Amino acid sequence: LNVTYREYSLSLSVDQRRGFQESQHAWRKFMELSCDFESGMTGGSLRPTIQANCRTLVSRKRLKDFEFLRHRARDSHNGPPN
Repeated sequence: LNVTYREYSLSLSVDQRRGFQESQHAWRKFMELSCDFESGMTGGSLRPTIQANCRTLVSRKRLKDFEFLRHRARDSHNGPPN
């Protein structure tokens, strides 16, 4: 996730990068709060496992979001197909 984040971030303009960094910061906060809530629903000895699984699933979704954004940006730079 971090490698893809860096690669995508470097492809952006300064203004775009600033907005992207802000959105990533908000996403990390969302992940922490969401997974804390989800793992707290059951509590007990399973809480760390549930929290780790949640963070893995949410991070995988975020990685797919990055990949989509990279492909969309690449396609927009190439223009319409001939």
